[in-house]
Amino acid sequence: MNAHRRERNMGNSKVSSTNKIQCHPAAVVGPVVGLVLAVYWPTFVRLWKFWETDANYGHGVLVPLVSLFLIWRSRQRLREIPIEPYVPPLYLLIGALLLYVAGFRGAILSVSAVSFVLIVTWLLMFFLGKPLVKEMSFALFFLVFMIPVPMIDELTFPLKALASRVAVPAVRMLGIPVYRDGAILSLPGFSLEVATACSGLKALVLVTAIGTLYAYLTLDTAWKRFALMVSSVPIALVANVGRIIIVAVLSSKVSGERLLHLVHDYSGLPVYVIAGILLVVVGGGIEWLYRKRHTSQSS
Repeated sequence: MNAHRRERNMGNSKVSSTNKIQCHPAAVVGPVVGLVLAVYWPTFVRLWKFWETDANYGHGVLVPLVSLFLIWRSRQRLREIPIEPYVPPLYLLIGALLLYVAGFRGAILSVSAVSFVLIVTWLLMFFLGKPLVKEMSFALFFLVFMIPVPMIDELTFPLKALASRVAVPAVRMLGIPVYRDGAILSLPGFSLEVATACSGLKALVLVTAIGTLYAYLTLDTAWKRFALMVSSVPIALVANVGRIIIVAVLSSKVSGERLLHLVHDYSGLPVYVIAGILLVVVGGGIEWLYRKRHTSQSS
């Protein structure tokens, strides 16, 4: 009798152990992660090549690392949130998969990359729950800055024209005669072309990403962050105009073709210095307006 009971208990323990192995998250998460990596591997390869070849998105390789850092930064809060697996609507999963198929068949990299971000978000909610994903929401959102914007190159010519048109009056105010013919600025003794690299497209993409990250790290409410994020677009344009003005002024003071090339090659740095200063100033202005409004309402 006792031997039979021990045998039955051993059988139950084996079944229980088997169930634990089958239900252990690692037994499910591992294959799912492997499947996602296998499906999206062609997208990862194309993204990497795009980051290597397109100067406007050279920062793309850093974006996932920044997202991981943001998750690590909030690790203490994440530990305090219980894991509550949740099944998001299946139509979101199906929609993300259809996006991948459309992007893959149509060779549209941005669509496939967006699909990857959506799939990752869906799976995180499925395995970890909505509260944890909500805490990681900005880190997941920030991944969009690694994705190329469709047809963004179409903005190159309008940006070149805008930057050169705005820069001319400022250069004249500094006492330097200048004549504009399209994207070519004629100054005394030489001509300065606002080339594609000087269109401000790279600054627009990168400063918007930096401005969004800076807003998240320094401001404490959604509307403040959104205001600074939106402001980063005109800030990037203003910074690029500042670059053209600086190049025009220095070029009028510097003699020698080699020195002119040196001035032009290193003129990209002022864009990000100006943009950084403006982001700090605008962020401080948003905080000041908030405090002023809150004080007036309180009184």
